[in-house]
Amino acid sequence: MSKTIFSNFLPYSSLIYQEGEIGQFLPWVNDYPLEETVTAYVCQDFSCQSPVKTPAELNQLLQQA
Repeated sequence: MSKTIFSNFLPYSSLIYQEGEIGQFLPWVNDYPLEETVTAYVCQDFSCQSPVKTPAELNQLLQQA
């Protein structure tokens, strides 16, 4: 997933890596549950798309954003 994220030009974007403890500092991150597999959420204009679990799905969302 990281290769997909960093291979796209994403100005003014933020990446948050959730391992369970970041919710202490960014409480809203707790609204996105941790799962056993890598999961990406693409959010824009205060709304998030459905989570994706593969680099291909993530790339598709990033190209649309």
